[in-house]
Amino acid sequence: MDLAREVLRCLVPEQDAASLEGIRSLVCRYFKVDPSVLESKSRKAMHTFPRNVYVYLCRQHTAVTVEEIGKSIKRNHSTVLYACEVMEQKMKAM
Repeated sequence: MDLAREVLRCLVPEQDAASLEGIRSLVCRYFKVDPSVLESKSRKAMHTFPRNVYVYLCRQHTAVTVEEIGKSIKRNHSTVLYACEVMEQKMKAM
């Protein structure tokens, strides 16, 4: 986890990492997806994984509420909480 943080610090300037738009841009660029994919209703794994990563990073690296994170991807707060749970479980399994 420390290595991941260090890599992110090198790749992204601090001011971008602290905003929803900065994280959205980073995730879309990394996964090579259009930003509209994060807002889509699609349940395909190729769409949900980047969306979950976006939600997890927003939750960990910003002071934005879960409601605001949910609004940014056209979801509700419970979806945001579930996405964070899913990502934490995946990271534990690694």
